[in-house]
Amino acid sequence: MSEVFVQRVGSLISALFVSAVLVVVCFALTLQTAEARERGERLDRGDRTPTTGVRSDREIADRDERLPGPRPEEDDDQGDDGDDGDDGGDGGDDSDEDEKDDEENRITLRELGLLQLAAHDFFNVDRQAEVDHENGKLDLSTLLDHGDDFIAIGGEARNRENIILFSVAKEYGERYEKYLKKGIPSDTARNMLLYRYHRELKEVHEKLFGEMLDAYDGEATMTENVAFRTIHDFLPGTVKTRHKEVLTVNESLVGKHLTSAELDQLTGPLDGEFDPAFREVKIVIPPNIVLEIDLFERDSSFAQQFNTDFSFEYFMDELKDGRYDEYDEVTKQIRNLFAKGMYLD
Repeated sequence: MSEVFVQRVGSLISALFVSAVLVVVCFALTLQTAEARERGERLDRGDRTPTTGVRSDREIADRDERLPGPRPEEDDDQGDDGDDGDDGGDGGDDSDEDEKDDEENRITLRELGLLQLAAHDFFNVDRQAEVDHENGKLDLSTLLDHGDDFIAIGGEARNRENIILFSVAKEYGERYEKYLKKGIPSDTARNMLLYRYHRELKEVHEKLFGEMLDAYDGEATMTENVAFRTIHDFLPGTVKTRHKEVLTVNESLVGKHLTSAELDQLTGPLDGEFDPAFREVKIVIPPNIVLEIDLFERDSSFAQQFNTDFSFEYFMDELKDGRYDEYDEVTKQIRNLFAKGMYLD
């Protein structure tokens, strides 16, 4: 009897041992599978940085977006943000559907400022010498390559010619300076800022022009320059700042910026026409350049001067329906411009 009992106990112990081993093996396999899945997801996102060791610039930039505390766009003027109450008590004369239709062919001032910054990143054409001093790349050279002292105020002087563009350029410059103050090397800080810049540009691109084409090496053309000038259609004649309606371009606003909330205002409509304020406008480029121009005529004559494949009027006519349609020539030109601009060596 005792031998039988011992044998049964021995068999039970062996079975328990085997079960324990199987549990450990299954647990190890589960962990290995989870790690493999995580690595696969990272590769799908194009991030080949090891899970341990030095983080990529993109990971650092993503982490920075979650850091507590004020962001560069938050300043002492934030108390002025918000509705000034001018529309209160109207009883809602416009229906929600009308408001939705009105927003479909507009973007925010922040998005417009970002596109204007990209335009200066793409091109800087001296019309008298017929030389382009930019490289057609979205590398933030317009912000970061015009002297360290000017980065926090938007880089090159052209970025201070209107309050919408200047506000966005200033935000980017201050963000770069914030990275440096944290002890981040300048090369890494630049890559982090480029990651944010490209991400935001892709979002606006998809909203206006459709899905972005794959980046490829190529030289930006003057026809693409003229096509991208159609974003001037969005420029509003006036903006609201500090509860006042002011002309978007005027000498009193040089060096001033919109708050983060004010940048959420909508632009003028995309309708194939310029706001009348820009048919006769004085543009001030610090420190002492003053231009009195008809912006539409200036864009039109640019196309004539450089003998582009399409006239500016042709591109503007395509926008009378309030959209950058997929098969419009203006849309095709802009999509190719961005694809080449995103290709950085």
